Formats: sequence, structure tokens, C-alpha cells
Amino acid sequence: LLSTAVGRHWRELGDDGRASVQAGVLAALGASQSPAELRALAHAADVIAQASAGAGTPWDALLPALSDAARSPSAVHREASMVLLGNLTESMGMHLHPHHHALAALFVAAARDPGARGSGSGGDGDGGGGDHYSRVREAALGALGQMAGALGARGDFIAVAQLGCGIVACCAELAAERHAARDGTGA
Repeated sequence: LLSTAVGRHWRELGDDGRASVQAGVLAALGASQSPAELRALAHAADVIAQASAGAGTPWDALLPALSDAARSPSAVHREASMVLLGNLTESMGMHLHPHHHALAALFVAAARDPGARGSGSGGDGDGGGGDHYSRVREAALGALGQMAGALGARGDFIAVAQLGCGIVACCAELAAERHAARDGTGA
């Protein structure tokens, strides 16, 4: 509902109204611990980012805020940032071109989320246990896939090739970890 309302009324808002909505969505993203709320807010943020870019007024505070959220102590926030950034790589197209390498590095780092190793007991204080760590990694790998797919669909094969080695190395490392964990070898 939020994203539909924002999308429908965005052009009617003045600059101050747009800035207020953007600030409110960022504040709500930072304050929420509910995965369902964060998904709804992420979808609204995606719609706002598209509308802002379409109006020629990019939402400059969004990427730094999401970069901070990707490094948050809360696994729920790290997961939400990966989901939103992955969606943005698809929806924002070439608007994010200057950020592709930084985003890929961020996604790879999140896919190697240090909280996912060890006992899996969680411990980040968000009450979600180890399951959130696995969801952070899955969201990061999904975001890598979304970005590679979006770049490939636009024919930016040079960028895909440049990012591909890091993506493949990360996936191979994670697959080896998962295989070792299943075997009980621990290495």
C-alpha cells in the first residue's frame, strides 16, 4: 500500500514533501526490526528511488544509508539492505552504473557474512538466531545474481565479465563451506 500511494502521488509533492517522505522512509528502515515491515519499506524505497531518478532528482542519501545498513550489527537490517540494493540494480538501470563495482564488493562481503560461521546461534541481538545470517547470505547472493542479470540484460557484458570472477569465487567459497559443514569435517 505504501509503495502504491507513494508512486501515485510522488509527482504531486513539492521538493520539501519529497524530502520529507525520503527522510521518513530512511528513518523507518533504520528503526524497524520486523522483516515484513522492512520488505514493505524496501519496496517503497525502490519506488521512491525510481520516481526520484525519473524526475531528475536522485535520492542521494539512499545508497550511503543502505551501505551503512549492510554493515549494521543487526542481521535483519543487513538482509533488508541486500534485498533493496539487489532490487535497485534491476530497477534503476544505468543510474547505478558508477556504483556497480562498489555494490558488487558489498554483496560479496555480505555473502561472506561473518555471523553465518560458527555455531549459528545468532548473537546480534535481533532475536532472530542464526537463521538471519543465512538469510543475509542468501539475500546477498540473490543481489549478486540480480545485478549480473540486469547488466547482462542491458548488454553490459564488459561489466559482467569484470564482476564475474569475484562472483564465481564467492559462490565457490560458500559452496565449499556448505559442503564441508554437511560432511562434518569443519574445513
